[in-house]
Amino acid sequence: MKQKRCTLNGYLLEKKGLLFVFAFTTLFLAIVAPLKSYIMQWLLDAPNKESAMLNLIKGLIIVLLSHILEWISRMSFTKMVCQACQQIRNMIMLRQIEKEMQTYLSENSGDILSALTNDMRVIYDEYYMSVFNIFMWGSMMSVALFMIASISPILLAVSLILGSAPLIVPRVLAKKMGRLREEYSQKMANYTIKVNELLKGFETLMLSNTFFYLLKNHNRVSEEVFEGEYRTQSMLNTTMVISSFISWIPNIMVLLFGVLLVYDGRLTMGYLVTAHTLSNFVISPARMVSDAYAKLKATKKIKEKLETIMNVKEHSSE
Repeated sequence: MKQKRCTLNGYLLEKKGLLFVFAFTTLFLAIVAPLKSYIMQWLLDAPNKESAMLNLIKGLIIVLLSHILEWISRMSFTKMVCQACQQIRNMIMLRQIEKEMQTYLSENSGDILSALTNDMRVIYDEYYMSVFNIFMWGSMMSVALFMIASISPILLAVSLILGSAPLIVPRVLAKKMGRLREEYSQKMANYTIKVNELLKGFETLMLSNTFFYLLKNHNRVSEEVFEGEYRTQSMLNTTMVISSFISWIPNIMVLLFGVLLVYDGRLTMGYLVTAHTLSNFVISPARMVSDAYAKLKATKKIKEKLETIMNVKEHSSE
C-alpha cells in the first residue's frame, strides 16, 4: 500500500475543527471589517440627531465585532500552524532515526540542524503566515470591491485597474527572491556545521592557545551568513517599498474621480468618504497579498527541501 505523502499544507489542513473556525471567522471578518467604512456615511447622511446616535452605536458594535473576529481568526490559525510545525519536526526526526548508520554518517548533519531550526522558522514566519495573509486580506479585498461596485461602477473600475499594480511587482522579483532565500538556507547550514566542529574542538584549541583560529574560522562563515541574509532581506525590503509606493496611486485616483462625481451630483459626500475608505480595504490588502505572495514564492525551495526530507525513506535489503 502506497504511503501518503507528507506535505506542509497537508499537516495544516488536517485540523478540521480549527480549519472550520478559522475559515468561518475569517470570511465573516471579510464582510464585517469593510462595513466600518460606512460609519462616516451613516453619520453624515443621517436625517436627525437620534438617527446619527443610533448609527454611531451600530458603528461601534461593528468595530468591536471585527476585532473579536480577527482575534479568533488569528488564534485558530496560529494553533493550526504550531501543531503543523510540531508534526513536521517530529517527522524529520523520525526519518533520521529510520536511516542506517552508514547513511546517517555520510550525510551533512548541518542540513538537518538547519531544517529543524532556521528553515522551520522561515516556514512559520514566511510560508504559513503568508498563506494566512493571502486568505484573510484577499477575501476582505473581494468584499470591499463588491461594496465599491454598489456605490459607483466608475470607482470600481478605477480600483480594479490601479489596485492591481501592487500585485505585479512581486511576480517580477519572486524568482530572484527564491534563489536568494535558497542560498541563505545553504549558508546557514554551512555555518551550523562549522560552529559545531569548532565547539567540539574548543577545549583543545584553548589549551594549545590557538583560540584565534577558532575566532577566525567562525568570523569567516558568519560573514557569509550575514551577506546571504542581508541580500535576501534587501530584496524583500525593495519589493515592499515599491509595492507601497505604487499602492498610493489608486488611493489618490479614487478620491479624484469621487470628487468629480460629487460635483456632477452623482454621488453624495457621505458615499465619497465611504468609497475612499473602502478603497483602503482594496489597496492595503492588495499590498499585503502582494508581499505575502513574494514571501510564499521565496520559500518554495525550503518547502520542497523539508518535504523531501520527510518523504525519503531508507530502503533495506532484507
